[in-house]
Amino acid sequence: MGRLGRPTPDVVLTPAQRETLERWARRPKSAQALALRCRIVL
Repeated sequence: MGRLGRPTPDVVLTPAQRETLERWARRPKSAQALALRCRIVL
């Protein structure tokens, strides 16, 4: 059975961008919506 929907493009991150997203996702004082979006991107 194939996947439904549009194919998803790959997200290319620089090491600095990845580090920032990981830091925001782990930070306890981050807004939970922001932390969730960071985890989705990673």
